[in-house]
Amino acid sequence: MNATEKMHVQGRGGFYEQTGAIRDVIQNHLFQVLTNLALEPAWRIVDPVLKADTPVHQYERNTWGPTDVDKLVSPAGGWQHPVATDKSETERCS
Repeated sequence: MNATEKMHVQGRGGFYEQTGAIRDVIQNHLFQVLTNLALEPAWRIVDPVLKADTPVHQYERNTWGPTDVDKLVSPAGGWQHPVATDKSETERCS
């Protein structure tokens, strides 16, 4: 299929240059390419997590999660008043 024009491009380039359309097209295209390049590595990290057969645990509404998990990850003294324990404990957590 040919879509030839009888009109030449005379004068149209000046219009696009004057209105800034060319600059906008180039900026938008470069932004789209940059976005695709930035998001691809992120999906390589997230995709396996989403596809994993990790069970979803239900928990009570208006809580921070299951109490079993809270017992495992809470610092000594709780989240509101944490206290430092022996050095081996703090090194293990950092």
